[in-house]
Amino acid sequence: MKRTFVKGGLLAFFTAMLLFVSCQGKKATDSASGSVKLGVVYGAAHGVNCFSVAAAVVDASDGTILDAFLDEYQYLDTRVMGVDGVPNSASNFGLGNIETVVLGSKKHNTDYYSSLMTEHAGATVTIDANYAALEAYAAGKKSGALADVDAVSGATLADTANYLKLIAEAADVAMASENSYVVSNVADVKLTSADYSAHGNQCFAFIVDAVEGDKIVATYIDEFQYFDIAVDGIIGVPNSDAGFGQNYAMGKILGSKKQNSEYYSSLMKDHAGSTVSLDANYAALEAYAVGKTVAELDKGVDTVSGATLADTPNYLKGVAYAAIHSK
Repeated sequence: MKRTFVKGGLLAFFTAMLLFVSCQGKKATDSASGSVKLGVVYGAAHGVNCFSVAAAVVDASDGTILDAFLDEYQYLDTRVMGVDGVPNSASNFGLGNIETVVLGSKKHNTDYYSSLMTEHAGATVTIDANYAALEAYAAGKKSGALADVDAVSGATLADTANYLKLIAEAADVAMASENSYVVSNVADVKLTSADYSAHGNQCFAFIVDAVEGDKIVATYIDEFQYFDIAVDGIIGVPNSDAGFGQNYAMGKILGSKKQNSEYYSSLMKDHAGSTVSLDANYAALEAYAVGKTVAELDKGVDTVSGATLADTPNYLKGVAYAAIHSK
């Protein structure tokens, strides 16, 4: 592009001042403080043999998605070298499914799952790269802009539209939340997530963090555990009544503790005299983590107001772990 320069005099001075003001204004915009909200949902974006998780952190002022997260859990063949199950798969949690499989995160097992995609569908893009392309596409958009989008550059998944709908749902859940979190720069807020063993060996924790630098902006804590299918009102994860559920051990169903808080809280009361529900405990831990650094949470915090869980330090260490060891 041809540029014209004016030498000397007041014109040059005023031109320089205008450029200075313009640059200062842009800098202020790029470093805009504000508030964000976090949403997490479970769904069935791809077939019947897995269940999906999606998260979105949004600008609380207008619902713009700042960052998104996708993963799926599927039962994988234990005979395959290198397949890695979720935490506690080799312990009591693993007794909840049939012996020939292990529950694993697709994102964590991207090499193996991507090889299946190549073998069965000729895929040339790995599953984690596909997720990353969809996550990047969602950033900067509002939930409505993700409707009916079936093609995204860098993504080759046949169910692209379903994954984006799930991210949009997470964004809508975030905007509907009563909780918002002040940040120094909305553009710097990112999502991280990890699976963790926070409480015993019969479940695993699924944790999502919204982070800004080394600080936790917001966090989401849940755990997945096998329940007795005979219990009234138990809610299984998506596709529990389909192909995914065919891998359950006899009489068992995999469920979210958060979604089954009423039942799980009754167990806590019966076995430990607990007077605080599980979802209220999670909420207290999530609230405590806000504004804390990774180092503060990782050092071990024994007590949190409103939380009565014996493994409080482990849950908070899990939040710290997710911030620095994201899938």
